[in-house]
Order: sequence, then structure tokens, then C-alpha cells
Amino acid sequence: MNTIIKNLEKTTIIKKSKFIGIAIEVSSKEEAEEIISSYKEQYKDATHVCYAYIIGPYEKASDDGEPKGTAGLPMLDLLKKKELTNVLGIVVRYFGGIKLGASGLLHAYVDSLNETLCDNITTLVDGYLLKMEFPYSLEKDVNRVLNGMDIADKSFEENIIYTLNCDEEVLNSLKNLPIKIISIEKVLIKK
Repeated sequence: MNTIIKNLEKTTIIKKSKFIGIAIEVSSKEEAEEIISSYKEQYKDATHVCYAYIIGPYEKASDDGEPKGTAGLPMLDLLKKKELTNVLGIVVRYFGGIKLGASGLLHAYVDSLNETLCDNITTLVDGYLLKMEFPYSLEKDVNRVLNGMDIADKSFEENIIYTLNCDEEVLNSLKNLPIKIISIEKVLIKK
């Protein structure tokens, strides 16, 4: 399985129509629907705001008024072909005055989303969501093991508490330190 490295937006012009391809990492259907609503509001002057998303086993697509099967479903097929999950693809279209025909629309939407996804895909691997606690005296040692990794949450109280995603190698290195593991959960993480 794969996902995107970062949220990204790219604009292309095809026969005077402006296509804005948007790729966003999402973790739930509710989050995806909220983002779609916000983009529809943001681009309310656009001709169409088409989308497709895959979140685990759930998938959804919309042509948003384009001829049936020319936008949403081809975008969804692209997400499947790239074995993506937890990804929302949106393509905003501003009509430029030249009709593209069904085939032209299909290619324009897929190409726009594909351009946004290009060089922005990473593999998901088995990992852990880890919450740990340690004294301030171990901060340098812990940070050396983490080597610049993203820490989702940091709390500085009586002790330091970190919440982060890590792979097995980092987890084993941390276990060699006198830290307290508060919770650990198996998850998929970006490679």
C-alpha cells in the first residue's frame, strides 16, 4: 500500500481550461467530506470540483456535473492503480471555452491528478504509534535515537512525553534506554 508524502496542489492549462489538481492525505470519510466541502466553498466560482478518495476499504468518486464517468471514476481508478490509501484527489476545473469531449475530459482529469501525485508517493510499512515518557536527563539520548523524526505530540511536565510513529528498528533502540512506554499500537507508517 502507498500514500502521499505531503499534501500538494498543481495547476495545468489544457485547451484554455484551468485544472487544479489537489492531493490530500486523509484518515476518515468524515475528514474527506469536510475537505471536499471546504474546497467547493473555496472554489465556488469554478465550473466543476470533481474528486475521488480511498480510505482503507472505503472509496468514493464524483463527476460534479461533468458527463458521467469522465472525471471521478477515472480519478478513482488512478488512485487504485497507484495502490494509494488515505488519499483524497480533487481536480478543480475552470472552463476555458473549448469543449474537450468525453475522452478529452477523462484524460484532462486523470492527467491533472497524476501530475499532482507524480514524485509524491511513498510506501506504507508496518510500524508503531508509540507514546513514551522519560526524564529530562535522557532527552539528548532519545532525540539522538529519533534522529530528527517527526514527533506528533510533545509534553513537558514532570517528565517529557513524546507521541510518534516509528519503525521496529527505532522502537528496539528506544527499548535499550530506560524510558517508560505508556502505549504502543501497530499501525502503517510512511517508509
